[in-house]
Amino acid sequence: MTLRLFMFVILVLSGCVTPGPISVSPPEFDEGLMLYNQRDYRRAELIFNQVIARYPGAPFLIQAQWMLARSIEGQEDLERALMQYQLFVQNFPTHPYRSEANLKITRLEEKLHSWRKDRQVHLAVVLPLSHEFSVGLLERWMDRLEKVGVDTLVVKVFHNGGQNVPLGVFFQTLQAPVLMDGLTMLVRAAHRHHLKVFAWMSVRQMNWKIQADSRWADLKYDSLKMGLIPTEGLDLFQPAVQDYIIALYQDLAGYSLDGIVFGDDLFYKTEEGLGLIARQQFTMDFGEVFLPKGLNRESLMVSNDVFWRWIGWKSRQVYHFLNVLKQAVHKTNPLLQFGLMLSEESILNPLQALKKNSQDLLEAKHQMLDYYVIGVEFAGTQDDFIRLPQIAARSYQLMGQPEKVLLRIRIQGTPDASLSRALAPMVGFDPSMFLRLSALGHEMGLEPLEFIFRPRSAQ
Repeated sequence: MTLRLFMFVILVLSGCVTPGPISVSPPEFDEGLMLYNQRDYRRAELIFNQVIARYPGAPFLIQAQWMLARSIEGQEDLERALMQYQLFVQNFPTHPYRSEANLKITRLEEKLHSWRKDRQVHLAVVLPLSHEFSVGLLERWMDRLEKVGVDTLVVKVFHNGGQNVPLGVFFQTLQAPVLMDGLTMLVRAAHRHHLKVFAWMSVRQMNWKIQADSRWADLKYDSLKMGLIPTEGLDLFQPAVQDYIIALYQDLAGYSLDGIVFGDDLFYKTEEGLGLIARQQFTMDFGEVFLPKGLNRESLMVSNDVFWRWIGWKSRQVYHFLNVLKQAVHKTNPLLQFGLMLSEESILNPLQALKKNSQDLLEAKHQMLDYYVIGVEFAGTQDDFIRLPQIAARSYQLMGQPEKVLLRIRIQGTPDASLSRALAPMVGFDPSMFLRLSALGHEMGLEPLEFIFRPRSAQ
């Protein structure tokens, strides 16, 4: 009996490793077992990953993947452990370990459900990813953010261009240009600091796709040209567009995220959503043609019955796709929570929000999302401080579930003490902590500072 085989038998008999088929294994595998039993789970994970990559199809591959899952579980990284056990069952459905793997899956799902229920979003900072953020720098920021009271990072994982800035996303996918994989290390670091990570992803504003194929662009009515012209958003009424968005989001859901926030670019403005398929489908559903002639978003003069049927129908189609997208993403990662960005107008003037931006609060409620993120125009004026509690109170009244209401505001520059004292009661922490958060945001280059919070009266 070789020394390596002897060591493996000893480990099995001692109960340190689940028994399995014994086969000749490379030194790396035995090193991984030794590290695992020394409770050096992080290094054990690295070794088992190397074994799996280096010896595809080898007889000991099953044992390596099993030990990989256990090594991740040993680090108490529950989400990644769950995904590894699910992958094990998927890859080896008839293996004797399957029963134990299914038991672990059930226990991990229960533990994660309880953990998520107890760890709701209270205060989040919006973090736009860039090449400038190193893991070490993020680690230092995370430590300070946690001490200030932040419990969640809402990470913007896309870029639609700008001056000298390329188009693309910050996660691995074959569906879009990858600027860099900024999520893998960030999520692990955030979880080590007890911070949740929500990815904020656009839905229709994907300029890289429209530049590649202009036929995917939505159409809008131009009152000056008296005709239809392309927009910067995708046309959700095209089946190929829907399939593309779903595939992209499924790749995003493959990360160990806590949630995904759907951007408010999901919605159509009054003059948008006029692609050929949309107009044909509306005619089939109602037996009438919607003629956009005279449609003007500024004056909104069109208010006949056909117009309102068109507006309501278009909004329902958007929410229907949101539900399809949510279900598809949930299949990829059942543990994800979902948030949706809405305008303050959807709270203060729902009719105008429906008319101008296809945002219907009642339809949004029917989606059974975890959070509704209300974007608030905030300049620090006296009127803002009066309006902010009104928006919160109205949100509770309309939503009926205060724990799902989050407000999103931007702060330009460094706020003074008076601004901090005025805002602090709404946010739920003392003024000095708010000043520290603002100073940290300035140091991080987050200008303007954008954060999301659950209003105090909803906590």
